[in-house]
Amino acid sequence: MVLVSSSPRSINFVTQKIQENLDKNFEKRVKISKSFINFTSYGSFRVSVNNIRISYKEQQINKNNNTEISSKKYFNIPKVEAEFSIFELIKFNFNPHKIKIFSPEIFIENPYSLSSSQPESSTTQSSDNEQLMFLLDFLSSFRKNKNPIENFEIEDAKIIFQNQKNKSTVILKNSKISAKLNKETLDIFSQNLIYFVNNKSESKLDSNCKLSKTDGLKCDVNIFNFVPNS
Repeated sequence: MVLVSSSPRSINFVTQKIQENLDKNFEKRVKISKSFINFTSYGSFRVSVNNIRISYKEQQINKNNNTEISSKKYFNIPKVEAEFSIFELIKFNFNPHKIKIFSPEIFIENPYSLSSSQPESSTTQSSDNEQLMFLLDFLSSFRKNKNPIENFEIEDAKIIFQNQKNKSTVILKNSKISAKLNKETLDIFSQNLIYFVNNKSESKLDSNCKLSKTDGLKCDVNIFNFVPNS
């Protein structure tokens, strides 16, 4: 029997079980150092995992000689929190209703690789964003049964866009995303506070999206206090 207080407490057995589950789902590509458990002031059960280390492969194909270069790299997420309903835990339902990620640092080394085409002058076909793709896969694994997590938050995420000529940094200071599954649509609401490091400006971005099988994805987006570079 494990007693849980309102103060975070680290228990080796819980950390071991979390690591075993990660090994099973991510082919031993995700490692953690410690986990902490506690009850929140509003009655949820919280599990915090510190120092998540994720490995990924970076690949490039040279178009001139069609050779492939592959290397193993790592990136860290300092902290991830998951919250569970006490009533769901009593029923042995271990699906979180809220996920919060703290201070991840994401490099997007070639923004063109996120689109369908790259510049004609490029001599390499890059998979630089394997880090980003695996991170999205990692986050999408957190689901409530077959449905997306109802509440998802990101705090102090540093996103660096870089190509051969330019480098820009964006700080996602706080992002709150909520999702609600209806009969025919998935409604996604988000509130984001964004800091643009290069021009030292801060903006607020709110969005309201609907995803359906018939109409696809449609979004209404409002941006406040955005000052583009002249």
